[in-house]
Amino acid sequence: MTRMNTTRTDLGIEPDYYFTAGHFHIRASELHVHYIPDKDEARNYQHRHRDCEFQFVDNGSCVYYADGKYYTLSAGEFMLIAPGVFHSQKSASPRQFNKLCFCFRLEFDDSISKAARDAAEEALRVPITIRHLPSLLPLVSLIREEAARFDTMTHSSVCSMLSLLFAQVLRAVLPAASLTAVPDNLSLHDRRSDVIDAYFSGEFCHRVSQDALAKRLGVSRRQLARIIQSIYGKSFREKLVEARLEIAVDFLVNTGWSVEEISSRLAYENIANFSAFFKRNTGLTPSQFRKQYQTSKPA
Repeated sequence: MTRMNTTRTDLGIEPDYYFTAGHFHIRASELHVHYIPDKDEARNYQHRHRDCEFQFVDNGSCVYYADGKYYTLSAGEFMLIAPGVFHSQKSASPRQFNKLCFCFRLEFDDSISKAARDAAEEALRVPITIRHLPSLLPLVSLIREEAARFDTMTHSSVCSMLSLLFAQVLRAVLPAASLTAVPDNLSLHDRRSDVIDAYFSGEFCHRVSQDALAKRLGVSRRQLARIIQSIYGKSFREKLVEARLEIAVDFLVNTGWSVEEISSRLAYENIANFSAFFKRNTGLTPSQFRKQYQTSKPA
């Protein structure tokens, strides 16, 4: 599978960044400035996060496929991707563009009312939120400068700038509420969901089995069934169908691969089995689905 060719700079010394914005306590992770594609290929394939994802384009523009739709993010705009939303980057214009990207969790200050907390939680359930906020450009520029320095002051400096940045982001997104999450070490529940999501998304080209996933988690098949039911409210089989369907849709809509090749990449024995699976879950054959969604693809 072709991956995006990029220059990616991870920021700071520690893996996470803790900062505050008003009454909000935020943990940001996977913080990096990127992408400068060095070839025509400027896309990456499906993934999801357990946390919200923040992306801000400060040069050029980029097309994303998320929640079954296309979104164009232009310079001066930020996008919030809700937890668990299946998404991928599809193209960039011009070939060189830059963005700041990180995942984040938030915790309420004790002074926040239940009504405000509920309003914030509701805001974060929106799959995709895009706002035009060019006032972030100077802050992102400063963060890039710190990335270039990368000394012992980088981490604390970046945290301070993120505090200012997120104050503006929250003002743009929330009317009078605040976001929620827990900025401490990942719970066992979170770690297991990370492993499970990575397994289903990353092993689609192989035969996926309960035994293999149970071994990866260090549990029995019976325990695995309980864990998946607890986290996702689904059986192993239902979770597998969901993952395979998401990947199949992404390939049909966003690649020129034949249905037969997609079937092979998804580890089906033959195209007939894949077509039957797809029609059973969507009501359309792969070819019908591709034709129906062809008109929604950006030029």
